[in-house]
Amino acid sequence: IWGHWLHPADLPALSQALRAVVNFNILQDGRIRNIQIIKSSGAEALDESFYNAVAKSDPLPPLPMRLEGASLATEIEFRSVNME
Repeated sequence: IWGHWLHPADLPALSQALRAVVNFNILQDGRIRNIQIIKSSGAEALDESFYNAVAKSDPLPPLPMRLEGASLATEIEFRSVNME
């Protein structure tokens, strides 16, 4: 997922690192569904870039067969880089 994240070019330099939390489900076959920003960074462009990083990672590798259930609820905390 990190490999798909791009810092928004139009976001000014940040004086401090910002963070956001993204929640999503991984289906048994690796497809990603129900992506949601559950804690905003306070910068819309940054939140959108975090959302897009998850969306562009679809599909992920399949879940191990030993995991029961149709999907795995996942939460990632993204932290922007202090650009100052």
